[in-house]
Amino acid sequence: MKRIYSLTKIKNFSDLYFRASGFKVPIEYLATSQVYVCEQDGRYVGGFVVGKSNEYKRTLEVFVSDENKNSMYLMSEDTIEVCCFWMDKNFRSNKMASIFCWIRMCWIITWQKEKQIIWGTNNISLAKVYDLPARSHCVHIDEQAGKRSYVFMAATNYFLLGVGSVIKNKLLGNINSKKRIVTYNKR
Repeated sequence: MKRIYSLTKIKNFSDLYFRASGFKVPIEYLATSQVYVCEQDGRYVGGFVVGKSNEYKRTLEVFVSDENKNSMYLMSEDTIEVCCFWMDKNFRSNKMASIFCWIRMCWIITWQKEKQIIWGTNNISLAKVYDLPARSHCVHIDEQAGKRSYVFMAATNYFLLGVGSVIKNKLLGNINSKKRIVTYNKR
């Protein structure tokens, strides 16, 4: 896992992320954020973005409706966000490589100075995974483009423990969260 800086590499990351998720990410946002990639045989097989701006959070722009954005931006002041996380399907199926990617992401997040982290998804399976750690909190559920979306927050220093919990549960096949998300109503 390494950070990339060149605009050409950032555009390559953006294209690969779009193919994996269907979400276009503004190059201006990526250029002012920290973009990390996992490489295998000279090609990108995964990556994520650490955003530090209080004025623009990709997570909120994608997963929160316009009428809820102001309150969510206030709630997320002085937080970092992790977004645009993806892994190539073949890379993801290699458990050890996948775990390595998750652990490297955690290590990078743990060393950030901000105390809180925010992230989101519009995939119920991922939401259940993200909801597994005890200190991960689903702070907002919304509807965007006909799809339910979820926004999570946690203390940065617990992120490593949370991802450890996710990895353990993935290895054991215990992904059906019985914690909170299944009881949440749309707010």
